[in-house]
Formats: sequence, C-alpha cells, structure tokens
Amino acid sequence: MGSAPYRAGLFLRRKLMSFRKMNRTEERSFERQLSFIYEIAEYVAKHFIGKKIFVVTEHETLQLNFKRGNLPHLLGIKYVGSQQQFWQNIKTHSLNPRSVEIQDYTFEKLQAMHGFQDLFEGEAMLTDKLELCHIVIDKALKTKKMVLAIGLDKDESRQFYFPRTAINLKNYRNDLSKGRIVLEVYTINRETGNKAILKQRED
Repeated sequence: MGSAPYRAGLFLRRKLMSFRKMNRTEERSFERQLSFIYEIAEYVAKHFIGKKIFVVTEHETLQLNFKRGNLPHLLGIKYVGSQQQFWQNIKTHSLNPRSVEIQDYTFEKLQAMHGFQDLFEGEAMLTDKLELCHIVIDKALKTKKMVLAIGLDKDESRQFYFPRTAINLKNYRNDLSKGRIVLEVYTINRETGNKAILKQRED
C-alpha cells in the first residue's frame, strides 16, 4: 500500500493532474488570456509543427519534436472535443471557455508561458534530469530570467525529446538555478529540409 507520505504525495499528484470545468470567475480570467493563447498557438504552428527543433549548447545538440497535441498540456488546459476542432477554434479566434477544462495550477502555467518565446529566441538554459514535488523530468529548457521552464522527456526509441509540462519557476528557483547556456536554436522542415534559425549563435 505504501507509506503515508507516499500516499499523500500520490494523492497530490493526482489532484494536480486532474481537469475540471471552470467557474464563472475563472472563465472571465481565462477570457482575458485568450489573445495570448491565440498568439502562442500561432507561434507554435509557424515555427514548430512539421519541423525538427534543435537546441544547441557548448557540448550538446538536443532534438526536440513538438506536436499540436503538446500545446494544450503546456497551457494546462483540456479541450472538450477533437484536436482538429481545437485548432480550428484557435485559427478563427473562437475558443469557448466552456469547452475548456483546467487544472488547479492552470493560471500559474499561463502566467509563466508568456516567457515561451524567450526559450527559443532569447536567453535560455538547458538542465539535466530533475525531480520536483510532483514530477520527474529528463531535461528542462528554462528562461535565464527564471520565469518559465519546459520539462522535456526523451523518446528512447527515436532518440529525441518532447515537451511534457510547463513549470512556473517562481516556486522552483533553487531546483532549476543551474544549467548550460543555449547558444543556438534552429529548425529543419521535415518536407523541404529547409533550415530556419530562431536564435543565432554569437561569434
């Protein structure tokens, strides 16, 4: 059955991971975030979908694959409907809060996700495996200003990483204070092979 602390930790993890409908106050807060959600979704669709992403440090080049289904999880939301319908609503700027479920820490995630673009175009760092209060992640890509980290897990069969969760760093500064500076970020289009640079390596 496990010890009492273990059971308590398991209960906390399940509670944090569970989704629920928003109350009216939360719906109004969510509505104020919609323009940002549309903006970040458009950024992901333009720069990441259908492309291989490479994050380069002094001693490592990490491949990151980003699918459309990763974005809602990073935002801490669950769309009640198909993924196709979710992205159609994003495209037409018609996402209905009543079709969205949230987690207890969704608004903390949304607040931190305003630093998302800095992970790939600004000052960022890459850290190794970490154990936080309710998750274990293989690596984390984090903003140098300690605003946001994206937890990454490795697909062992294909040797690339994928985004697992977004972390608001205000509660984890000591855990994620170290890392290797990201020198360059670029993408390769899967169909054309074209390379696009998001962060230019400085000479």
